[in-house]
Amino acid sequence: MHEQVNEATEREATEIIKALVEQELQHSADIVMEEGKEESIEKEQVSIGGGPSLM
Repeated sequence: MHEQVNEATEREATEIIKALVEQELQHSADIVMEEGKEESIEKEQVSIGGGPSLM
């Protein structure tokens, strides 16, 4: 009986940890996406601004 309780608790703990890790990874991915958007906006502004043409 005691081992079954331990297994169930361990399984639940593993599920919780997995969920937390996934949540953290998603949060990190969102931050990276936001930074990527900001960089691409900056690049667009530079290209729109003209400057010396490469052609």
